[in-house]
Order: sequence, then structure tokens, then C-alpha cells
Amino acid sequence: MGWNSIDKKGHSTNSTIGNNVFAQENHFGSDYWVSNKRPVSPESAFIYPISDWSDPYSYVNSSISNVFYWINLLHDILYTYGFDEPAGNFQNKNFLRGGKGFDAIIADVQDGSGDSNASFMSPPDGQHGRMRLFLWSKNRPARDGGLESCIIVHEYVHGLTSRLTGGPSNADCLSFGEAGGMGEGWGDFFSILLRINGSTPRDASFGIGEYSNGETSSNIKGIRTHPYGMNSKLSCSFIDSITYSSIRKEMRGIHAIGEVWAQTLYDVYWSLIEDCQFTAHNPFWDDGKKSQPKGPNDIMLGLLIEGMKLQPCWPTFVDARDAILAAEKLRYKQLFRCSLWRGFASRGLGIKALPGGKECFLLPEDCTWNI
Repeated sequence: MGWNSIDKKGHSTNSTIGNNVFAQENHFGSDYWVSNKRPVSPESAFIYPISDWSDPYSYVNSSISNVFYWINLLHDILYTYGFDEPAGNFQNKNFLRGGKGFDAIIADVQDGSGDSNASFMSPPDGQHGRMRLFLWSKNRPARDGGLESCIIVHEYVHGLTSRLTGGPSNADCLSFGEAGGMGEGWGDFFSILLRINGSTPRDASFGIGEYSNGETSSNIKGIRTHPYGMNSKLSCSFIDSITYSSIRKEMRGIHAIGEVWAQTLYDVYWSLIEDCQFTAHNPFWDDGKKSQPKGPNDIMLGLLIEGMKLQPCWPTFVDARDAILAAEKLRYKQLFRCSLWRGFASRGLGIKALPGGKECFLLPEDCTWNI
């Protein structure tokens, strides 16, 4: 099916409406969205160059089209890795493949109900997820969060994690505390993961919401306290010092906890990158077997999604670590076990770490020789 298709018979729309998302402006911040304005193109060619950056309303069609593109792209990528109909993905029609359907994402662009932020409401399977992307009026002129891919990815991943953790009928497993912080951290990490390619240097750094927040090239932390990366020189000693115990000290609150979790996953990912050859191509070998990874990007995406399905409701960092390790054992027979352990242990999630920020940096004995 094409992104504008609404059924298997080939019926399509000529606007930003499809089986996965309904995208439109919402300047008045209304809960009612059906009749809100959308770009219309008889040929489904949604190309709207921006010539005037001073007035966001003048380029709203560009923003709506960008959001429509990214949500459909995320749907397709994550479907490949297991966020499908039985797992509770966001589709209006599920074509008898399982799940409840009738829950395409409602994406409100330039939403007037908020400012300098974004949100995602993720009810249980069978009910629409709702993404609201606001203007960032702290800048002059205001900037549009619908033009920044990492914000769209972050918000979409709230839907992913809510549907997979505890099952698609339970939407309350990541509401607050350590679990809520991990929900924020997954959103940040996925937005970074999709920006890394085979030429990304190890000392690269990434912010979240840099464009919307009005950052410059010399200050790219975005809306977080520090940029993510492996190079401590980028942010004093923060990147070196942040560990699992930080959630009991300076990194409290769900977004701060999320930074600790996202940085931990970033370390795990770079451990995989250093042990495997990177690829930016198809997710698996041509034989189609999911047990045959092509590179660390494919391994990481698959393990994260499988781990979310395995972890309990209200997971801790330790629960999520164990679920990812269990997913690796199921998929790859512990081929990458030590790579994962090295990344986790580097941030205090070693073998004796306990929930609540009680850290440990010890590796399993059979992994220590690989340090």
C-alpha cells in the first residue's frame, strides 16, 4: 500500500491522509481535527519550498508534508523490526493481520494548544495516538517543530514504547518514575540512532531539538542538559560522569532520567559498532532470516523492540537491560552478548546492579578478556 492509500483496493487520497496517519494543521489547538486544513495534491506530490521563514503559517503545508513523511517512514521501518499489527502498531485498517486497528496517528502541526514543545498521547491499541507539534515562539521568528525530524521521531517512539511495554492493551506502563524516564530516553536514542551512519565518527555529538530550540553550531545540546556523545570534552565531564546512580542524585525527573538511559543505550550501540561492520542498507541478509544481522544498526533496532516486548510493566533500567540481553540470546545465540555487557557496564549497569540506581561496573567473567 502507498502512504496515501486507505484500503487494499487501491483507493487513495490526494492529501496527507493515509492508513498510518492523518496529518493537518491545528492552529486553534482544538481537540476536533477532522475538518482542519491539509495540503491537497491531485498527483500526491507534496512539494512546498519555503521562501518566507518569517511567518510559519505561510509554510504550514511544508511542515504537514514533512510530518506525514516521517510518520509513514517510521511506521515502515519499525514494522520491519516487529512493531506490526499484533504488536499494536498505529494503523486504521489491519487487514485481518491481528490487533485492533482504527488507530492511525492524528498528527497536529503548528498546534495552538502549546508552545515550544511537543506531545504524544498513546492510548491502548484500537484508539488513535495523537501527536501535537507546537511552534517554538522563544525564537524570533518562531520555529516549527514539525520541521525537525528528531522531535517527530521522539514523539512517535512514545507510542512505540507504550504499546510494546506490557502489551498493546496496557498504555500505563511508562507513566512516571524510572519507567517514565526510560520512555523519554528511548525517544531520544531512536532519534539519534536514525541519524548515525557508517561515516559518523566516534566523537560525534547529538542534541535533541537543536533547530527548534534555536541552537548554534557551537552549542548543540538542544532541549537537554547536555549533548549525547562519547567525547567528554564536548560538555566538561558530564558524558564521563553520568552513570546509573545519577538518577538518585543530579539526574532526577523523567527527562533527566531519560538522558541517563539514552546515554547508556548510546554506549551500548557504540560497543556494537566497534565489534561489527556498519551497514545503512536493508535490515537483514538477503535470505530474509532475522537471525542473520547485517550490522549494528539492524542488531540494535531489533533488540530494542524485542526487548520492549519481553520487559515487564513498570520496568527499571535493570529490567530493560535484562530484556535486551534475553532478546539477543533469542535472536543471535549470545554472539553479541559481551558487546552489550560492555556498553551497559560502562554506565553502571554491570552484573550486580540493582534497581533504583544502585550501580555496578563489573562484567561477566567470560567478557572481561574483551575489554
